[in-house]
Amino acid sequence: SSRCFVVRHVVMLPALFAPRPRVGPGRLVFDFQRPRGADNAELIREMKESGAFKSSEVEAAFLAVDRGQFVPRDAIDSAYEDGPLRCRNFHLSQPSLYSDAVHALDLKPGVSVLNVGCGTGYLSCIISEITGPSIHHGVDVHEEVLEHARGMFVKLKKPFIKFFRVNALDLDLEHSMLYDRIYLGACAGGDAKRLLDLLAVGGVLVGPFETSQGQFFRRAQRRSETEFEVENLKGVQFATLKCPTSGSPKFVLPYPAWTPETSSRHPQHFIAALRSVLTCTYRPGCSAGLLPRDIWISQVFGFVHPRWFDQPLGDTRVEILEDGTQRPMGAEGEVDRARHARETLELLARHGLLVFGRAPAAPGDAGNDAGLFAARAAEEGSEEDSEDQNSGEEATSSRDEGHSEEDSDVHGAEAPITAP
Repeated sequence: SSRCFVVRHVVMLPALFAPRPRVGPGRLVFDFQRPRGADNAELIREMKESGAFKSSEVEAAFLAVDRGQFVPRDAIDSAYEDGPLRCRNFHLSQPSLYSDAVHALDLKPGVSVLNVGCGTGYLSCIISEITGPSIHHGVDVHEEVLEHARGMFVKLKKPFIKFFRVNALDLDLEHSMLYDRIYLGACAGGDAKRLLDLLAVGGVLVGPFETSQGQFFRRAQRRSETEFEVENLKGVQFATLKCPTSGSPKFVLPYPAWTPETSSRHPQHFIAALRSVLTCTYRPGCSAGLLPRDIWISQVFGFVHPRWFDQPLGDTRVEILEDGTQRPMGAEGEVDRARHARETLELLARHGLLVFGRAPAAPGDAGNDAGLFAARAAEEGSEEDSEDQNSGEEATSSRDEGHSEEDSDVHGAEAPITAP
């Protein structure tokens, strides 16, 4: 009856209007509820109209992955806008910037991928739509976004994507896996450029780098063990990679164990070394012949680490610029961090003048002292390695698009994974 209907719904009112469960301070909440009047298809349509897609394959990959499902509750209203998102430990770049990165990576089925600053896994899921079930690793510092990412991989049936909670600068570059494609979600400068050592010969890395002319979204392709061909795609402003915690252990990104089926995924010099062992078994007097070939293949090779056969590279790396110029890959990022620190302190000094300049001040107080502070700050900033630039606390805007970038805080530390 109508009376029962009214009573039943009055009883339900407290539940309908009850506040949502409270969570701990700063805790991100992922409970996807699509905002009214917006969806992923509309976002992709707008991106296509703006010229963000250069191939139907990339467009289809973006259409297959719903951006809203990777966004926390507090940012869901902007999930389907072509703009960056930032909410405490959550950072997500502008979708059109991701489109530029995906095109520049030149993805192919089966290539291995490393995503530095992987966040909730939105970009990794898009990439996997093109690469298929290949080796795909990601690193980030914030466990709460990694937890959501792992849940999404189960939901989307992508168990081959593996994320690790680790500082990117704590990675063991000598024993970690080498990748065909790497995406860098925070700016690398100085020693951080050594992350290029995780790129396989012929592989491509895309991400922001410090240069003597400022930050650029750059494409780097490894031509040989020591040579990298680089191309600056656009000027950007990302937060830089944070320095690792002093004394933190090195983390080894694991290679898959070798099997005849996974042989094609491993470096060619490693495969050549295994073949040499098998060839040696046919030679009289060779110690390798003490074991049957089947034992080498089924019981031994799976425990051999592919990086054991790498040649020492030394400290020299060479950048090949777009005009063909070659130069050593120096620590120009370290110089730029000092410049950015100086500019930041000068900006703070000017802001202080605006705030306190209205109040009457004794001669030399407001103007001269603030100017002196700026000068001293500039001197100190040029000598110190600014923690502000490494903190990842500011996601500043891109010069040409006016957008902030993803996953500046891509760091942390965890016990290392031993090599297989």
